[in-house]
Amino acid sequence: MAQLTMRSLRISPLCKQFPVQLWKCKEPCRTISIGCLRITRPSHGEVSQLLSSKNKNWQKEPPGLFCTSSTSNTKTDDSSKFKLIYKFPAIRYCRAVSRLKLVQTTLSMLILPPVYYYYFQGQITQFAVVYSTGAAVFAGIMLYGLSHYLRRIIGMLYVDDDLRTVKVSYLTFWGNRKNIFVPIDDVKQLSETGDGKHEILRQFARYSKPDVLYFTTRYGFVLDREKFTMVFGKLE
Repeated sequence: MAQLTMRSLRISPLCKQFPVQLWKCKEPCRTISIGCLRITRPSHGEVSQLLSSKNKNWQKEPPGLFCTSSTSNTKTDDSSKFKLIYKFPAIRYCRAVSRLKLVQTTLSMLILPPVYYYYFQGQITQFAVVYSTGAAVFAGIMLYGLSHYLRRIIGMLYVDDDLRTVKVSYLTFWGNRKNIFVPIDDVKQLSETGDGKHEILRQFARYSKPDVLYFTTRYGFVLDREKFTMVFGKLE
């Protein structure tokens, strides 16, 4: 009996009521008793009020989840100061072809070490080795050739509000987008590049550098003809 009395004295302090209040509000809440615990649940009105306040706070946050950064040469890229005047929709397919060819070349190069290993082991023929080597070399040459031309195709052209700078967007070797900023005074007009009236590709040439980029007015879209004429001259 003495032992039972001592155990009851040790356990009895644990059976006190511990009120747990999840939300503080002036509205009536529902109280649930589970054994020795008493839990206070919020009402439906309070939960809806809490969710609506969270939604308002979420809407006030600036939308900065999906932002892309691009490379610039002369100034900081501020898209709010530039207006799109030219767009080549097929640039996305050029990007896909560039990356696909890069993957194909990488796989062709990775196959060569196992092929040579099994050849020295005497498990495959010489024809398989020559065929695999030729395919890998051909894939590398095609990658270089495609990248040489795809990197020169302009996808989009922008002009700032002051008509002083042209923003040019084109592809890199890895198929990513790259932006350069060129002063309008440095851009050659169409009458100076020597392109004919019926040329599919027009040259984007500069006075300061010999590098030439290309754009097409037949398959591309001139969105602002007035500003486009100010940059490249009369469009024939």
